[in-house]
Formats: sequence, structure tokens, C-alpha cells
Amino acid sequence: MPMPMSFTGKCVAVNTAGGPITLPYDGLVLAARSLLYRPKIEGLCQHAFSINTYAEAVLLDAHIKELGTVAQGPGARTVLIVGAGLAGIEAAC
Repeated sequence: MPMPMSFTGKCVAVNTAGGPITLPYDGLVLAARSLLYRPKIEGLCQHAFSINTYAEAVLLDAHIKELGTVAQGPGARTVLIVGAGLAGIEAAC
């Protein structure tokens, strides 16, 4: 359920289940949620990673760290990032 917010200066007011609260901040990052679409492509579940959740991002990080131990050859140590906008940039970083 979306929480209505309003911004004034360096504060954000949020309506929560416990009532409205005001939170001060120095810098604000608003990361709007998107929905992950997983098409039915053979091998996708076995070979693709997501950063949709923290746990999935941790798995991707571990996989990338292991790439340095993979024997060299065609396609080895290769990563393809498919993402629209900031999610793709975040994965590449």
C-alpha cells in the first residue's frame, strides 16, 4: 500500500500505520520500486541473476567474484547486463 509523502526543505513527512511522522535528512535517494519480469526463456532460471532483492544481489556479487577463478576460454569471464535505466547502471557498477 503506497504511503503518501510530502517534502518540505530537508524533511519528508510520511503517513505510516502508526500515524504520520516527519523524518529529517541530509541527502535523499528515492528509489521507486519496479516489477521484475522473468520471461519463460529456456535456461534463464539456471544462468541469469537479478538484483530485485538484496538476497539476489548478494548471489550476483558472489558469482562475479568467482569469475576470476574460471578457466579462460570463449565466453568465460563474460557478463551481459540487461536492464533499463538505473537498474542496469546499478548492476554494471
